[in-house]
Amino acid sequence: MKKEAPAASQVVRAAARRGAARSGAASRVPQPPGPHPPRYFRHASCCYRQEGWREAGREAAIGALPGLVAPGGTLLVIARAADEEDPVRDPAMMPWPLTRSELEALAGSLTVRSVERFLDGEDPPKLRWRAEFGRS
Repeated sequence: MKKEAPAASQVVRAAARRGAARSGAASRVPQPPGPHPPRYFRHASCCYRQEGWREAGREAAIGALPGLVAPGGTLLVIARAADEEDPVRDPAMMPWPLTRSELEALAGSLTVRSVERFLDGEDPPKLRWRAEFGRS
């Protein structure tokens, strides 16, 4: 019987259950559960999840996401955007918006298809990223 790869949301939930995404345990974040090779999701999305990661766990998770995208696949990122490149990161003031360099790190070896920085419709408006990356 052929075992199918878990959905991307299952990978994120499994990492959260292990505490890796929020504890800063970088060694546990990059490996999705199961015996599946990297690059097995045709469509992956990262919507606001990365904003809750801290320190080394944040860097490891951001670095691991491009490796989950299959050949011909797409990574869609929707997140709050930071106004500055090196914002103050107080753990009591979560979530932390993504900087431009963090967004570029999310692309990794993927091709940038589009990047948009915009103000949303909230009151007051919040700065957001909407980006699409792909693997050839």
